[in-house]
Amino acid sequence: MHPIKSTSCLVICLLILVISAFNARTVAAATYEQPLHGFAWSLRQVPVTIQGSPEYAHDAVLQAMQTWNLAQTWFFNTYHVSSRPYTFVEVQQLGQSYVNVIYNQTQTDSWGLADYDWWWNSEGVFYKITVTISLVLKLRDGSILSALQLRSLAAHELGHAVGLGHTLFSEIDLMNHLSPGHKVMVPSTLNLYALALLSEASSRNDMPKSPVTLPTNIPYAPLIQMTLQVEPNITGMTVDGAPQSAKSLPKTFTWLAGSAHTLLVDSTISSASGVRYVFVEWSDGSKDASRTANATEATRLTAKFKIQYELKVIANLGDPQGSGWYDAGSTATFSVTSPQPQGGLFGSLGGKIVFQAWTGDSAAETATASIGMDGPKAVEAQWTTDESQPYMILGGIGAAIVAAIILAFILIRRRLGAAPPPPPIIPRYTTVPPPQPAVLQPPLCPNCGSATTYAEEYQRYYCYNCQRWV
Repeated sequence: MHPIKSTSCLVICLLILVISAFNARTVAAATYEQPLHGFAWSLRQVPVTIQGSPEYAHDAVLQAMQTWNLAQTWFFNTYHVSSRPYTFVEVQQLGQSYVNVIYNQTQTDSWGLADYDWWWNSEGVFYKITVTISLVLKLRDGSILSALQLRSLAAHELGHAVGLGHTLFSEIDLMNHLSPGHKVMVPSTLNLYALALLSEASSRNDMPKSPVTLPTNIPYAPLIQMTLQVEPNITGMTVDGAPQSAKSLPKTFTWLAGSAHTLLVDSTISSASGVRYVFVEWSDGSKDASRTANATEATRLTAKFKIQYELKVIANLGDPQGSGWYDAGSTATFSVTSPQPQGGLFGSLGGKIVFQAWTGDSAAETATASIGMDGPKAVEAQWTTDESQPYMILGGIGAAIVAAIILAFILIRRRLGAAPPPPPIIPRYTTVPPPQPAVLQPPLCPNCGSATTYAEEYQRYYCYNCQRWV
C-alpha cells in the first residue's frame, strides 16, 4: 500500500505565479502541454458528493459535472481517440473512492482548492482515490462569486479531481490557474486528450507521460458549450443540418471556440385551429430564423416565439375588414361598410341593406367594433332591409293615381248630370208654311204624361216638365 498526499491546488497556484514571474518569456513561448498529477481512476463513474450549499452553488457544480461528461463524448465522437470516458455522478454518501465538494463560507483571497490522495497495490493498480474540493462563496473584499464563476471554478477543480494539473500557456484554458476569473467553463482539446489517455491507464505502470502534448491531427482549441432551446418549447430546430426535436431541447452542444454553426427554426408553426406560433427573435437579438452562431463564449441561445390567434370576420356584403392573425392579448378592430344598395325595383327606388349587429364572439351593434384577442375569434355581420324610401315613393305614386281617378270620376259625373241645352227655337210663321211631310209624334213622358222634346245633339228625348231625360 502506497499512499500519496498531494499538495493543494492553492499552493500549486502560488508556485506557478512565482515561476511565471521569473520566466515570462518561457511561458509565452511554451508549447501546449498538459501536466498530470500521477493517478488515474479505475472507476468509469466518478462519485461526487456535494455538501450543504445554496441552491445556485449546488447547481453550479452539477452543471460543471455535466460539462465534463458532454465534452468527453464530443471529443470521442469528433476525434475518435481510444478512451473510456469518465462520467461524474452525484451520490449522497461517500464510498471508498470519492470526490467530496464542500463550500468555504468564510472570507478568503483564494477561490478554491483541491486536496487529493491516492493508493495503489503491489501491482501498481490504483484502488483508492479521495479528493476534497473546497469552493469559496465570498471573497475577502466582500464580493460574492456568481453562479457562472462558481461553475467555472467547479469545472477547473473537477479537472484536478481526475488527474489533470495546471497548464501555463493560456489564461483561457480551463486548467490554467487564472481560468475561473475568465469564466472559462469548458475543457480544451488538450485537457480532453490528456484525460482520454488517463482513462486508458489502469496502474502506475501504464500512466501516460507527463506533460501530455497534442498529436498533429488534433488542433489545440478551447471548447465552448452552447445550450440551445425554443421558448415556448413547441418545436425543434436544425443545428448544422441535423434536426433536433422539441423533446430533446434544451440541449447543450460542445464546439470549438470560434467555430461557426448554422441554426434554423421555422418562422411560423401552426398549432390548434386558429392558433399559431410566430418566430420573434433569438435571445441575442438576431431577427433571422435562419442564422449563424459563433461559439465565442458559453451561453444559452433561445429562439423566442409569440402566440397569435386568428380573427374571422364573416359577411356576405359590406367589404368586411379585420380578418387575420393577431398577437395574443392584443385588440383587433373589424368592420363592414353600411348601408349597402338593395337590388331589384326597390333598389332603384332607394332601398338599402343596413348593418344590424354582430354575432359570434361579439355582440356589438356598430359597424366598426373591436375585440380582445385572448383566443381564436369569429364574428358575423347581421343585416336588415330599409325600404322606407321605396314605400314612400310608391305610396306617393299610388296616391296620385287615386286622386286622378277620383278627379276623372267627378268630372265625368258632372258632365253626365248637366242640363241639356234649351230646345231649339221654332220660328213662328205668319204665313202658312208650306206643307210638311208627316212627322211621327214624340213619345210622352212616362211620369207626367207630357210631350217630350227630341234633342238631336244627344239623340235623346227630354221632358221639360219633369226636367229629366226620358
